[in-house]
Amino acid sequence: MSSNRHTANSKSNLESFHRRHLILLFIFLVVSIWSAISPKTRIDWFLENILVWLAFIAILIFRNKIRLSDWSYIQVTVYLSLQVYASHYAYMPPIGMWIGHLIGSTRNDYDRLVHFCFGFLLFLPIKECFQNAFGLSRRVAIFCSLLIIGAGSAIYEIIEWLAALVLAPQAAIDFLGSQGDVWDTQKDMAMAILGSLIMFFFVLIWPKTKKK
Repeated sequence: MSSNRHTANSKSNLESFHRRHLILLFIFLVVSIWSAISPKTRIDWFLENILVWLAFIAILIFRNKIRLSDWSYIQVTVYLSLQVYASHYAYMPPIGMWIGHLIGSTRNDYDRLVHFCFGFLLFLPIKECFQNAFGLSRRVAIFCSLLIIGAGSAIYEIIEWLAALVLAPQAAIDFLGSQGDVWDTQKDMAMAILGSLIMFFFVLIWPKTKKK
């Protein structure tokens, strides 16, 4: 009887697990389909989504091998959706001007938000990948995540630069999205690192807070 109850509970948990993931998948696909309908520039939409598609495919392939928490899957879904949403507007969505006005800036600051979210939202999923795939201790995985965010941000800026070299002038301007700011690359990297540092300290403090 106890064995049957345990089996039933495990099956129920598995079904709930898949339901939650299907909901997140549905949300992401809806945003993706919407973004593909008459984007501002098709070439920029394509370029902005290449890494998003690669990440999405990798998650589907390795989802059973590297089990992430529900919260990590939510954060990944939010981050990828932010990227896809921006690609529809060539990374100049209307909400970006509102963000800029809110912080006293005259530029469209949506890209700053996404770079911040790169560090803030992906820190925990990366930490869990290190723990589940490589068996690293929690402390080591936390520090490795911090390093990966910094390195990943720098690599992305290099990819942008290399892509801009081979694109037509206007396509390069749209893809880079520097908006005339000579320090755009450094500021983008700083925002990603800031986001990861905030999550870094939160993850360090959380177990202590939970025990109280």
